[in-house]
Amino acid sequence: MENIGTITKNVKKILSITSDVSKIFIDNENFKKHLIKRNHQNMISHIPKISQYLKNPDYEVTPKS
Repeated sequence: MENIGTITKNVKKILSITSDVSKIFIDNENFKKHLIKRNHQNMISHIPKISQYLKNPDYEVTPKS
């Protein structure tokens, strides 16, 4: 299992998550098997980049008022 990021307090607030858990872990091999099973083989090349995607999303999330 690899720690690929954290869930920030802001994201928890936006998603109404009430948990002390903040670390995001992934098992690359099991995730790869999942993608194959669900016919998402084209996404396998992105597995090594997930951590980067989480750190630098290409979207902005704003909380609802």
